[in-house]
This record gives sequence, structure tokens and C-alpha cells, in this order.
Amino acid sequence: MKLRAPTKIAIGTVAAMASVWFGYQIWATIQVDSVTFAPVEPGRVNLLAVDPGAGYRIKVSNQVAQLEEMANADFSAPDMATGQADTNSRRRIPIREMLASLNGDAKSLSYVVATLNDMKESSLPPVRINWTAEEIRRALAGDPAIVAKLTRNLNVRLDGTPLSEVRPAAIENGIVVSVPVPVQVNVKGKPVTLTATILLPFLPTFAKQVTNRYAEKADVTNSMILGFYREEAQRVLTKAAQPQDVRAALTALIDPKRLANLAKAPARLFGASRVVVNNQAIRHASYQAYQSNDGRDFYDVRLELTEEGRKRMWQYSRKNRGFQLLFVVDGIAIAAPRISTELPQSVVVIKQVTDETLVQDAVAILNGEAPGVRTVPKTQGDQG
Repeated sequence: MKLRAPTKIAIGTVAAMASVWFGYQIWATIQVDSVTFAPVEPGRVNLLAVDPGAGYRIKVSNQVAQLEEMANADFSAPDMATGQADTNSRRRIPIREMLASLNGDAKSLSYVVATLNDMKESSLPPVRINWTAEEIRRALAGDPAIVAKLTRNLNVRLDGTPLSEVRPAAIENGIVVSVPVPVQVNVKGKPVTLTATILLPFLPTFAKQVTNRYAEKADVTNSMILGFYREEAQRVLTKAAQPQDVRAALTALIDPKRLANLAKAPARLFGASRVVVNNQAIRHASYQAYQSNDGRDFYDVRLELTEEGRKRMWQYSRKNRGFQLLFVVDGIAIAAPRISTELPQSVVVIKQVTDETLVQDAVAILNGEAPGVRTVPKTQGDQG
């Protein structure tokens, strides 16, 4: 069968396009797909990617980019409409502390772990009687001196029965137990187990029953507290009220399985987060200001990547289509661009940033104009 001339042209065009496409794929594989890059540690400026399938998404609300953990989200959609109410959102992730954790800061990691487990500073008593998990274990093991100290601080025995004396500070504050929570974090490219320190308040049930008696009363005196204490103690001693098993409660508080559960959400977060490039992979930055049709001010930031930075971004964009980045400056996310195509170019433009001061700070840092910033030296490979 003889093909018509237009048919021949069409077949030739398709073949040529296929040849170009396959040629490009082979070239890209050689350039970036087969390259293994060491993980990037966070810098002052970062392009941070988060896998939405792990239960996190980037949201832009009130012109601020935020990273949030989701309750019942469709993880295939990393972001949602801006400015709308969102019942699926659970916790806002502290980005500054998250990046500091990736640099090995255990104190920042402690804040991240507490946040992801809904532990707030306001839940701790105003006066803290501090205990460690190890001290609690020694008391539970029967160390006489430690047991005596613990019962004084709690104003109850380990079986829940009250003491004969009353210490109002112990009744109202209980104790605060610091517990270690190991979390695996990629610190400077290497998996490291960092230990977060989490503070857990503990107030015996008996103390709560006493303080509830005068919680709403004005001008509470020590004699008033003593009277309520005696009444509640009498209820326990006469079996009118069941004493709490304080030993069991403290055992559960520091149970290794419970502490391991506290590490699950942070471990998932750090496993899903990746700094694609930092300021060391950006050789120069600039920005352009303009107004939208409705008179709003916007700023486009132009980032010129080093050769390694270009290949890192290209490789990530090839493997993760439709992903979203956080453009983070000194721990503040100032934009959340969505990347739907490959980025093989050496220039990345982040559009429609709304805060000029933050844009100026980012440009100053990237150009080595901010205090304490080391500029990126150009290498021979960067010249092309």
C-alpha cells in the first residue's frame, strides 16, 4: 500500500518528535538521574520540599506560607484554596525549629516533638518541681530516699493514700517529669538519633480533688486548704473514695512504648522533608516589583543556581512532578510555589511574593550582603 505524501510527513514528524524525546531522556538520565547527591543541610535560605503523601501539606493563608499536618486530607493534593476555613488541618509545623533540628539542635527538636504531640507550655504548672524519668524509675524500684522525696512532692503515697501533713505547693503543682524521646533525623546528610526532652506534668487524682474544692473560691487561705484536704482524705481512708494507683500512673507516664509513640509523628515529618537547595547552591539573587490589576504589590524573586544547585533542582523536579516547595528565609516561609514541570534551567523565578522586606532580606543573604553570610564561590563547573 502506497502512503500519501501528507501521511508520510505526519509519520516523519511523530518519529522525529519521539527521537527528540528519547534523546532528551537519555541525556537527562546521564546528567542527573544517575547522579547521587549528598543530602543538603539547611542554610539561612532554603527551598524545602515536603512529601504530601506522608500526611503534611503546604498551605498559603493570609499571604503566609505554612506547613501543616493533616487529619483527614487527600494527600494527593498538597495545598488547598487559600484563605478558606479548613477542618482537616491539625497542627502547624514550626518551620524554624524543624530546620534547626535538621542541623542537629536537640532543643529545637524538643519543641517540634512537643508541638506534634499537642503538648503546650500552658499545660505545665506555674511552679515546677522537676523530676527526671530515671529518678521516677528509681522511686518505683523502691529507693527509700527517692520514694520519700517523691511522696513529699506529690503529697500522696504511691498507693494513692494522703499524707498526714499538707503542702499547698505540692497539692497545686504536682511534679514535672522530663522524659527523653529519641528521634532519627538526617543531620548534615547522615541519619542521627537525636534526643528530644519532653516535659510531662503529673498531678495525682487526690490533689485534683482537693484543688477542685476551692478552685472557684476567692481569698483562699491555708486553713481553708487544710479543711478541704482533711475532708477528701477522710473519704479515701473510709473507702468512700477509691485511691488512685499512683505507682501505676507514673509507670504509664514513662513507659518506653508511650515515649516511642511520641516519636512517630516527628520521625514521619523528618522522613518526608527534604531541603532541595540552600543558599550555598544559589550564586546570585534579585527581585522585581510590580502591581496586579487590583493594585496589590507583588515581588518576583530570581534565583541563579550554581551548577550543582541546578542539577539538584532538575533531578528533584524530574522525580516529583506537581510538588510544592517552601521558600524559607531565616525560618520564615515567604512563598510556596508549585512545580509542575521539570526545571533543568539554572534560573528559578519565585513569583508573587507579597512581603518586600522578607524579599529584600532573602536577596541580601543570597548575595552575601547580610552579616555573617559566606558568599558562594564560583567553580569552573559553574561557568557554563
